[in-house]
Amino acid sequence: MVDDGSTDSSHEVLEQYKSRVSLILKENAGQSSAFNAGFQASTGEFVAFLDSDDLLRPDAVALAVAAWDAQAVKVQFPLEVLDANGRTAGSVVPRGKLSSGNLLREYLETGTYITPPTSGNLFSRAFLNSILPIPEKEWAHADAYINVCVPFYGAIVTINQPLGFYRVHGKSMSSVNSSSEIDVDRMRRMVGMALQAKAFLETLAIERGLKVSKAAVVSQWTHVKLTLAITKLGGSGRRTTLIPQLMTFSVSIAGARELTLLRKLQHLIWAISVTVLPRPAAAKLIGYAFDLTPRSRFLRLLRRS
Repeated sequence: MVDDGSTDSSHEVLEQYKSRVSLILKENAGQSSAFNAGFQASTGEFVAFLDSDDLLRPDAVALAVAAWDAQAVKVQFPLEVLDANGRTAGSVVPRGKLSSGNLLREYLETGTYITPPTSGNLFSRAFLNSILPIPEKEWAHADAYINVCVPFYGAIVTINQPLGFYRVHGKSMSSVNSSSEIDVDRMRRMVGMALQAKAFLETLAIERGLKVSKAAVVSQWTHVKLTLAITKLGGSGRRTTLIPQLMTFSVSIAGARELTLLRKLQHLIWAISVTVLPRPAAAKLIGYAFDLTPRSRFLRLLRRS
């Protein structure tokens, strides 16, 4: 258990478990530093990083190990979403069908694959030994660094049933709804993370004599969805800017193998509506689309519909 310089009562709570765990106390240096410290102290053939916000089912690791394949570098599974109070939100992350298999060719073309947050992964030690330590100054988000590396080293095995719980609150990087307001700056940071990942992907590809498509990441539907929302809320919002993004989004959605036909239709209707509606109405649609923990029964019903 790594305490990365917490300033609350975490240390006192962790002391209660020191007879059962190895407790590492360190000055605050961020997620990547905590990953590096924890991995260095760990043992075993398989390694999971459990974020302090999240929970795993008691059988999660056992099921992941049982699903392991000789060619794999990680086993992954979706997580049920919890709100800040620990209540289930009736949804899972990621929303799309998780990727699986040998993904390198597809990854070089699209620059992305569907993978869960940190706590939904079990890695091989051999793989992590090849890529760690994470450069701490360059990578604030450790899982982003690891996810870029995965397809270059082997296959991904996917378990489609949720084996854990992912807590979303105002400080979560994945949450763009803060105090009932859409945090456009946080959305911009998410775009920046995606572009950083693409630059790293290109570096890894060049080292291996491979080539990354120019359209990778920037033409992928999840990235275009973010940029479309940002343009509508925080940019000029002009249709001359929005319509090309809508067209790129439509093409990407059509080729998204992780989405059902119904989900593709839902995304397309959403994007058209955001493009043509006035900004206040579009902002509500954007909030619905990015809210992982709907606060009302009506919004939960609307999402299911």
